[in-house]
Amino acid sequence: MNSRIPKSGGRCLRTSLILLASLFAASFFFISAHASSTAATIATPCEMEWEAQKYAQPQLPQKNARQRALAERGDADAQYFMGLTSLNEEERMAWLKKAIAGGSKGAAAYYAYELDDRWKTQPIDPSKPNGPYQPVNRILLENLLKPVIDAAQAGDPQAATHLMQMTRQRWDYAAHGNHPFLKLTDIPKWASIAARGGNPAAAELLCVAHDRDHLSLDGLEKSDEQAFYWCSMAAPRTCSVAAKSVLSKLYARGVGTQKNEGLAKYWSDRFKKSSDGILTERLETTPLPMSTR
Repeated sequence: MNSRIPKSGGRCLRTSLILLASLFAASFFFISAHASSTAATIATPCEMEWEAQKYAQPQLPQKNARQRALAERGDADAQYFMGLTSLNEEERMAWLKKAIAGGSKGAAAYYAYELDDRWKTQPIDPSKPNGPYQPVNRILLENLLKPVIDAAQAGDPQAATHLMQMTRQRWDYAAHGNHPFLKLTDIPKWASIAARGGNPAAAELLCVAHDRDHLSLDGLEKSDEQAFYWCSMAAPRTCSVAAKSVLSKLYARGVGTQKNEGLAKYWSDRFKKSSDGILTERLETTPLPMSTR
């Protein structure tokens, strides 16, 4: 994959990268949302990249005119898009409600996870506001999760990401025991849906989990072929550092794929650049070697 920067776009991309670096520095530690605990979690670069781009952002009317026309004709997906991109908050909510009424599973999941205030609970010990929080009522939790699960099972990558993150990071197992509805063994399923929908963090998670030199996930069997599949999906993304290392190793050893010293070196070089700094890796990456030898 040739990720060299065209000269005409270099300045704008460098500016964007500086902003991304600032975001990374400011958000290196984040407090998990919808959690029963306020313990800080370290976000990976790919998690931060997905977080920054997971939803369409509000935009000027002339930029979403086509989608508006479709939405006004009753297209639920276009209504969901307008529910994300309209500049006016009241208008966004109106479009979102229309999308949900029209059967948009993505819109229903978005509202349930991002906007529903019923997720908010109080600390178990009022004298410790930074301690574990009370879990959401079981019946309410089931109602809140249902549209998210429905959307994820239909292939919505953000809904699947929510379920993956909630199961892995956003449930206080120490305080509340096992999650009443989400199983640790389902993490690979949610991750695969999220990864195929474009989430590089999910692809990198599966890449590393399948690799025999790393810890696995519950319910996942080690597989060199699967490690190669998911690493190949994640590694081209600049944010994915670990996937480049694993992919280089697989090519060097000839496991999960044919041995290829050229590609092993290529991904090793990109891994080293990523380790030194994501901006360096993005700006200086050379194209894939033409030869497969």
